[in-house]
Amino acid sequence: MHNIDLLTWIPVISSEVKVSAGTGNCCEEIVWEEIDRFPLFDGKIAALYSDNGLLSIYVDGDSMEPQIHDGDLVIFKRSQEWVSGNIVVVCLDGRLMVKGIVKGPEGETRLRSLNKEYEDIIIGKASFFLVYGRALKIVRQWDPKPVL
Repeated sequence: MHNIDLLTWIPVISSEVKVSAGTGNCCEEIVWEEIDRFPLFDGKIAALYSDNGLLSIYVDGDSMEPQIHDGDLVIFKRSQEWVSGNIVVVCLDGRLMVKGIVKGPEGETRLRSLNKEYEDIIIGKASFFLVYGRALKIVRQWDPKPVL
């Protein structure tokens, strides 16, 4: 039984474009409008983020495996601030992605995948780079498989 005080309704944005866990999906096409609301029972999130600064978007790709899967819903706090090691939703040169963000050995900003088949992406000085927000929770979207 869930306590209703722990319920937060998270806006789901863009049915057209998904956030890429890969090489990126086109940011210019994304419509930052609510298409749905997702009920989240999480007391910590409800207490910390009651200001409605939360959004969610579906994931496309496998670069963040095994933590984030294709089809999952990423719930993120809208903010351009980040700390090295965060998982963030970003736009890099017109590509929308969900990646880890780290400071490299020479102070450069890098986007890092958890899937070792993907290399770090170094943010160039001439790149257009924008952090949309920090991932707070991943909601797994899967259908149960038969046990037979």
